[in-house]
Amino acid sequence: MKTRLLSLLLCTLMVLGCLTSCGTPSDPAQTTVATTVTEATTPAETEKPVEMLDLIADGKTEYSLVRSESSSQAIIQRVSTLRTQIKEATGASLSYNTDWIKRGDEVAAEAKEIVIGTTNRPQTLDVLGKIREKDFAITYAGGRLVITGGNEEATLRAVDYFVENYLNKETGKLTVPDNLFDVVAHDYPIDGISIKGVDIREYQIVVPLNCDLYTYYAGVNLADFVKTNAGITLNVVTDDQPETEYEFLVGKTNRAASSSVTSAIPAGQYILGAVDKKIVMQGDSYLVGAGVGVFLNEYVKPAGVSGNQDVTTLPTTLSAQPYTFAAEAKSAILMIGDGMGHNHVNLALANGLSEFVAEQLPNIGSSVTKSQSVIEGKATFTDSAASATALATGHKTVNGYVGVNKYVKTIQNVRELADSIGAKTAVLTTDVITGATPGGFLCHHFSRNDTAILQKQVDDLIENGMIEYCKGSVDDKLIDETRVALQTISEGDSRFFAMIEEGYIDKHAHNIRVEQVIHTVKRYNESIAYAVQFVLCHPGTALVITADHETGGITENSNNQYGYVWTSHTSSTYTEHTNRDVPLYAVGSETEYFKNNATENIDVAKFIASVFGATTFGQ
Repeated sequence: MKTRLLSLLLCTLMVLGCLTSCGTPSDPAQTTVATTVTEATTPAETEKPVEMLDLIADGKTEYSLVRSESSSQAIIQRVSTLRTQIKEATGASLSYNTDWIKRGDEVAAEAKEIVIGTTNRPQTLDVLGKIREKDFAITYAGGRLVITGGNEEATLRAVDYFVENYLNKETGKLTVPDNLFDVVAHDYPIDGISIKGVDIREYQIVVPLNCDLYTYYAGVNLADFVKTNAGITLNVVTDDQPETEYEFLVGKTNRAASSSVTSAIPAGQYILGAVDKKIVMQGDSYLVGAGVGVFLNEYVKPAGVSGNQDVTTLPTTLSAQPYTFAAEAKSAILMIGDGMGHNHVNLALANGLSEFVAEQLPNIGSSVTKSQSVIEGKATFTDSAASATALATGHKTVNGYVGVNKYVKTIQNVRELADSIGAKTAVLTTDVITGATPGGFLCHHFSRNDTAILQKQVDDLIENGMIEYCKGSVDDKLIDETRVALQTISEGDSRFFAMIEEGYIDKHAHNIRVEQVIHTVKRYNESIAYAVQFVLCHPGTALVITADHETGGITENSNNQYGYVWTSHTSSTYTEHTNRDVPLYAVGSETEYFKNNATENIDVAKFIASVFGATTFGQ
């Protein structure tokens, strides 16, 4: 749907009316310019004539370009290009400044400026309060022309749109109507959300101070879902912050409404209900986010429903309800802790990790990691390439091989299978993107060490649009990138597959860096917490959390400083992989398959393939 709103601001009420009626274009560049006032109830005698303003004419202007002091390189480059485009079209050379000003009153003062992006100018802040994340707007008021979007990409689109529609190369002028308010809206799955007539923007999300990871990320998932599907940003705050009139209360907060839940919630159950102007969401163990998921999927965005959603029928009695996953999985997430055995988890738990959140999940088993090389007696243990290929393709293969079987034949992986049926896919890792584990889901080659060949294959996938999100070397941004990756591939009703790897448990275990092993287990744990709560918000998703192999052979020793010693030494400073079984945790639709089982790693791939309709997959 394409719409462009160009309205004269006759009064404040009319501005709000125009914003409410704004459409959702899929291609803003093709939007036509409106030349008449949108119908309104304002009496005709109050209407003012349209005045067209030439901000630049005959190469003369008093205007300057302004961007934020903290602009990204992409915005800086685009503003520089805009300055050149204005010069070429009009002959005027605009001065170019940032929004840094010593005196606060100068920020509020009227000035003849063309302001780009998220600046401290009051007109910019006013616009950003009225548009959604992927919307953009071009406005003129108080002497300032503001070109901005709800995020960086939208701002860049806004500048392109501005050049096409307002900068006239034929006349050499930059002309706009006075009181311009031109909004181009993104096509979101949900146009708007309200609760009993109250715009959801009035709400904040509250979690308990010092809450567990599941509770915190249940709140974050609520915010992320609303932002992804409706473009609306909600703040997540802890309950030591000031109370507001409208709040989502996730977990046992200190708010009075949370205290209405007076007894323990039974295992496998959750609570969702409205108490006055608060919405209470609690749950047993990992199901703390179940109420969030039910709220989003049964009240905000029921299947097949779009447009503006007004939630009016929330339960008013806070009674616990059993939670059940969808009967059939439609999407899947595989998380791999490279080199992580049960012992690495115990090492972290013994040294500062309060809980490994996956241990709360209902379906826990283990995975067998031996490669074809080990089976044939040609190697002592698997490497990451062979194990990743097994997890991705359902085929045991030779150490060093990526995405090919023991006969060096290219074999389909589960990411390719998902893509072939139209699902969106993502591969994310703290390792380099050509590393052995991501390589198993992206590449096909007989040597994991031919980096240039693997990189070319990855680049081709991205260039040809065969993967929606592909990123390596994310390091301590793993949790942030996990959020972005999962939200990117799940917008709307899309099916999806993601492989998310913490690659440095293995690397640090190899080099006997105990503190770093603990750190990487902790950051993997945080991303797991987010992914589990994400599954509760996306019914029909199967989440499998495992490792490709164990590294270091850590064995408990009470005399050791950290409670463990390393047994698979090749030298005093280096350890090798072992053939120990690794943990496997699962949650979501159909994942009971893994409960209490020692599953071959190739069967993980076969299970994921079944989610995407493959009845015969792997060897």
